[in-house]
Amino acid sequence: NTALMELLLMIHTAKLSSAKRITAIVPYFAYSRQDRKVQSRVPISASAVAQLIQAMGVDRVVTLDLHCGQIQGFFRNMPVDNLQMFTEFSKYIRSQSWFEPAKTVV
Repeated sequence: NTALMELLLMIHTAKLSSAKRITAIVPYFAYSRQDRKVQSRVPISASAVAQLIQAMGVDRVVTLDLHCGQIQGFFRNMPVDNLQMFTEFSKYIRSQSWFEPAKTVV
């Protein structure tokens, strides 16, 4: 919740400073696992977070490894870039001295 509130406050500050365009870089999308209803009268929290970000006036969102692609659809009429980090993460792991391919299970 703290990171989400800080993001919203930074967006608000940028708007008050007359920023021409605001791109939100969101490495961790809060509540991304709550992307569907599991029972009645339960909110879809990922949708609510997307609406909060959009209501603050963001022009574009860049995220990393969303839980599922449908979250991009929660942002209406706004471009969302979901960057996949699998290749970068695997390169990093392979470069570590403790990594042994013979003992790795994926």
